[in-house]
Amino acid sequence: MVKTVPLEELFAQLAHFESEPARRKFLTRHKSLARPEVVKQLSDLVLEKIRVNTREALCLADAALLIARKLRRKEELALGLRTKANALYASGDNRSSVEHTKRWEIRRKQRAR
Repeated sequence: MVKTVPLEELFAQLAHFESEPARRKFLTRHKSLARPEVVKQLSDLVLEKIRVNTREALCLADAALLIARKLRRKEELALGLRTKANALYASGDNRSSVEHTKRWEIRRKQRAR
């Protein structure tokens, strides 16, 4: 029998992976996270975490962006970029936040076409 882990538990684990290789390895083991709705859920969670722990918010934003890139869908990529921009802004990295926001704007405009 395959053990299913609740999303909340997986998200809690994702919040502690600060390196991309660690996130990639985790996502390889948990292929069920590679879904558009997970990008949305992570985005919502990042907005909550920003107020409590910006480091965890950044880790979750990176995970959302990584999943979005794996999905190769414009809408999820745009959301992932926006989520990362929000987390960067909240952590005080305004320059990177602006860069991600610009990339999000480009994706948003492409999505509208």
